[in-house]
Amino acid sequence: MHKVRYIFYLLMLSHLISNGQDFSYSKKEVVEHFGTIDIYHKVASKYIPEREVRVWLPKHYNGEDSFGVLYMHDGQKVFIDDWAPWGKGWHVAQSMDSLYQLNQIDNYIIVAVDCTDERRKEYAASKPNPTLDSCAVGDKKSYIGSPIGDQYLQFLVKELKPFIDKNYKVYTDQKHTFIGGSSMGGVISMFGICEYPKVFHGAMCFSTHWPFDEGAFIDQYLGKHLPKAKNHLIYMDRGDQTLDQYYPPYQNKVDAIFDQSKYQKGVNYKTEVYPGHAHFEPYWRTRFPDVAKWMLSK
Repeated sequence: MHKVRYIFYLLMLSHLISNGQDFSYSKKEVVEHFGTIDIYHKVASKYIPEREVRVWLPKHYNGEDSFGVLYMHDGQKVFIDDWAPWGKGWHVAQSMDSLYQLNQIDNYIIVAVDCTDERRKEYAASKPNPTLDSCAVGDKKSYIGSPIGDQYLQFLVKELKPFIDKNYKVYTDQKHTFIGGSSMGGVISMFGICEYPKVFHGAMCFSTHWPFDEGAFIDQYLGKHLPKAKNHLIYMDRGDQTLDQYYPPYQNKVDAIFDQSKYQKGVNYKTEVYPGHAHFEPYWRTRFPDVAKWMLSK
């Protein structure tokens, strides 16, 4: 595990963002071998419960040149193993740093949003079903209740993005704004680009948990709300072990929707299968660099 050096300075700040929401936080800066991570504690929202937000800046971020932004879910597991409640992280900072050194991607920062105990409800698409009574695969009890994916996306788009746009040197346009996650994080990424096609240019959907609502999102929503192909990039994948072994019939339906649209496989959408890969962070970690090269290339 790479060595992390902590520089502490607690600040209580308030920023007024575009919708008038008071954005208060304490901030801790973590300087590590692959860049700098700003950690914002207890980020409040009028839409969802407070949480931490982690902003990774590459070593060459200088506050003068503009960078694009990739928003990622399950922020605890995006960077290092020590922060991951499941014990393994994606090591995205390390991957991005390597891609920069090889000159294979454009300039991007990563905004990693932590999940809460309500993770599955926050990442569940609120349409077409306003309630989730069961799930075809997985822990069915965790899905009972009302999905709050709409509220989570409003936090990202109406509160967090304006804050990032104001406080970091980034491009604010759709072309340089991406969203990504795994499992239920893949669901909310797809829902996000469908609901906010003018905000997000691309979505990374790793091992998307399509069965979360018995497939209603696919059958009743996706085909009608897929964003225009010419303005978007969408990536999807799955393994064939553990939870991923149940995904083929769902992913096949999704692939058919894309094939029947104006999307072109390999051009503005990709769907990949990784034999031997399970529903687990180390596998998503190995797949991330190739996805980043495709979506975030110069």
